[in-house]
Amino acid sequence: MHAILIAVAGLLIGAAPAITSAQTAEMPTTKDFVVGETWEFRRIDALTKLEEARISATSVKTDTGIAFSVDGKTNPVESRMVNGGYPSAPKPWRVWPLAVGKRWEFEGTWVRADGVTGSSEQKVEVTAFEEVTVPAGKFMAFKIEHRGYFRNSSGNTGRQDDIYWYAPEAKVDVKQERKSGRPVWVSELTSYKRVAPQQRGIKRPNPAAPSHTTPAPWAHWPAAAGCAPGR
Repeated sequence: MHAILIAVAGLLIGAAPAITSAQTAEMPTTKDFVVGETWEFRRIDALTKLEEARISATSVKTDTGIAFSVDGKTNPVESRMVNGGYPSAPKPWRVWPLAVGKRWEFEGTWVRADGVTGSSEQKVEVTAFEEVTVPAGKFMAFKIEHRGYFRNSSGNTGRQDDIYWYAPEAKVDVKQERKSGRPVWVSELTSYKRVAPQQRGIKRPNPAAPSHTTPAPWAHWPAAAGCAPGR
């Protein structure tokens, strides 16, 4: 949860899902990830502008394939891409492929770090395909707006609006903004470590690959547990 933030330079060789001329993006699957890829994020309080948390996620091999490892806990790629790490999502957090103008509804449950449980209901729309700048760099990303409400076991209820920027190049949400009646926090990708061709088992005519540093925010990584509404 509090990994040390280090800017990491990697080799630009990733197999990110392609974007078509119509600006659509397919869901990344296990074949798009390589064991050892690492994404680092930071979360900043919207009011004080102070950094609240840092997180590191790594792609690891499991008995069932490749999964994301965050603070020693693993989550399958497919589950993360559809449910966003929410323990239960009666209506999916993300519906693929992404395309500007696409809409759906999301419902999910979560557990906060202090044990408080709750649920979120939001209407979702992909509103743009635009350039976004984060500490890791500049990305072309799909802007996905979630608008709705949360309720929790402490009896609290209120607005929960989230905006995500999903960048196919990084295969993650490189930025997320959370509002609950007012701006609450912003998470951003700070670095993305890719894996060298020889480590992937890929043969290329020219072994020299361009050096590249890419960004990635921690967005929804800790699922709802560490960033749930009502905080």
